[in-house]
Amino acid sequence: MERATFSKRNVGGFMKIKLKKGVHLSSMDNYCGLSYKDWIALEQGKTIELDNLNKFIKNKVEVVDGPKPKAKKEDK
Repeated sequence: MERATFSKRNVGGFMKIKLKKGVHLSSMDNYCGLSYKDWIALEQGKTIELDNLNKFIKNKVEVVDGPKPKAKKEDK
């Protein structure tokens, strides 16, 4: 499994992610910041390994294994 790096925000190690059920990634915006190979793998329902999540896929994937991304605290 190939590891991709595409964000400056490090969440502390590698994580395995997969696309949420019923969700598709756009091929616009340079394949959502993923390599073409990783983009295809997610679209085919496979799990890939990344060390960072970017803003294009953050809400479209679920972490299967590894460190979970930290949620931002909302201002009140």
